[in-house]
Amino acid sequence: MLTVAASEVGSEWLTIEQAIDFCNLGKSTLYKHLAAGTFKSVSLRRPGTIRGRRYVSRASILAHLDGLTPGEGFGYATTTP
Repeated sequence: MLTVAASEVGSEWLTIEQAIDFCNLGKSTLYKHLAAGTFKSVSLRRPGTIRGRRYVSRASILAHLDGLTPGEGFGYATTTP
């Protein structure tokens, strides 16, 4: 895991809650993408602590969604107008 300073986190980084709202995924589905490395994320925490705040890259979410073709994903079919 990569740890970055709080000053490096800007509007391009979303909290878990914001990422869920942004891409309209459930929490468990979002964490599956994070575990698979589909979405880039960082964890901010104080040295020596276990808990912290996780941020997800908005650009990595958009890049993944842009790369999907109709019918691809977690079992959801998409249609094109």
